[in-house]
Amino acid sequence: PFKEKFEELKKQSTFNIEQAAKLDLHIKDVLETGVKISNDTNTLASALKGDNMKQGKWGELILEKVLELSGLRKGEEYSQGVTLTSCVMTNHPIVKKGEFEAGVKIRSMAKEAPVKVKKLDKDEWQIIFNEPQRAAAPGQSCVIYSDDIVVGGGFIKEAF
Repeated sequence: PFKEKFEELKKQSTFNIEQAAKLDLHIKDVLETGVKISNDTNTLASALKGDNMKQGKWGELILEKVLELSGLRKGEEYSQGVTLTSCVMTNHPIVKKGEFEAGVKIRSMAKEAPVKVKKLDKDEWQIIFNEPQRAAAPGQSCVIYSDDIVVGGGFIKEAF
C-alpha cells in the first residue's frame, strides 16, 4: 500500500509541476500583453494631447466608424468631401490663396457647411467638410461662400 500511495503521489506532483509550468507561461504572456497595451495607450494619449493634427484624425476616424456602424455608407449617404469641376471662381482675395476656409451649400435651402477649400487645377477644386454631409451627389451644384459673399462654385464631380 505504501508503494502504491507513493506512486500516486509522484504522479500528482508531476502533473502539478506541468500545470504550474503552463500557468507560468500564460501569466508571462498576459503580463507582456498588458505592458504592450499600456505602452500603446500612453503613446496614443501623448500624441493626442500634443498634436492637433493627430487629434483631428483620431476624431475623424471615430466619427467615420460611428456613421458606418449606423448603417450609413461613405460616399453614398454621407460624404466627408467632394471634388468640384467646371468651377467658376471670383477674384476675391481669399480665392487667390488657392487654399482657404469657407462655407458651402450643396442644396439651396441647406444650412451653410464650414469647409476647407483647395484648388486642384484650373477648374477643379476639392472641398473637405468639417463635418460629414448627407447625400452629396455628382451633378449637384455647390456654392462657396466667404462671409455671405459668393466666391465661387461648381458641379460635384465626385463625393468621398
